[in-house]
Amino acid sequence: MSSDEVLRERSKIYWFRMVLGLFIGVLCTLLKLSGSRGLALAIVTYILSIIIAKNVLPINAEKLEEMDFYKEGIGVYFISWMFFWVLTFNLANVITG
Repeated sequence: MSSDEVLRERSKIYWFRMVLGLFIGVLCTLLKLSGSRGLALAIVTYILSIIIAKNVLPINAEKLEEMDFYKEGIGVYFISWMFFWVLTFNLANVITG
């Protein structure tokens, strides 16, 4: 197994979690969640993303270590979730006045 193949498989998880963080951030605004409820949704969704990454995404699991499913993309997920939650929350408040 070459390092390029491993990197390609890990990239799929990374980008999946980045887009998922964006989606959950916007969803937190649409559901008008605040504080710990928004954080709880983000954490539950991240846990579900582990299951999705293992069973749904077109990933060759034999090329990855078990921990890759847990830790790959965790930073970008939470950063994109927080960024898009704050961005859409502020835009919604500016628009609605």
